[in-house]
Amino acid sequence: MIERSLDLSSKELIQAHANIRTIYERIITSSVDGIFTVDLNLNCTVWNPGMGKTQCGKII
Repeated sequence: MIERSLDLSSKELIQAHANIRTIYERIITSSVDGIFTVDLNLNCTVWNPGMGKTQCGKII
């Protein structure tokens, strides 16, 4: 089992990444709590409906 996980092709890795991203997007979107992420420059990169209609833009 471990050997198989270390031997994934590029195509399989891309598909696995897409599947995980979809799961995270569903969790973030469905939460009633406000969720957001920022990059290293403090720019808001992801937010969900729980954040309301705030303008995420730049965090000060």
